[in-house]
Amino acid sequence: MKIFVRDFSTGEQRQIEYFSGGEKFLTAVSLAVAIGQSASGQNIANTLIIDEGFGALDNKNRGLMVDELKRLKDILQNGRVIIVSHQDDVQEEFPNRFRLNKTDEGFINVQVNI
Repeated sequence: MKIFVRDFSTGEQRQIEYFSGGEKFLTAVSLAVAIGQSASGQNIANTLIIDEGFGALDNKNRGLMVDELKRLKDILQNGRVIIVSHQDDVQEEFPNRFRLNKTDEGFINVQVNI
């Protein structure tokens, strides 16, 4: 099965297998939101989880994605956007941050709003 994505800035359709890593990440987030909308039967799902992926984006697209995720957070009804990232510049963009560290004993230590 081939997946095509229409680029609305150029009007062209492109196969996803030829996308850069950053373009694949942006497409995956868009698909996740669309599937969440469809599965929930509502206008938008109330939770979105993004696990890494920001490293594939250049600075401009990383900023655009952060801005879009903040916008989504604001329109989710009693919802949330959860982002897992090791990148400090991404982490600093969001007010509520948690850092998880595994102790030598195997327990998880949680730091809040680091």
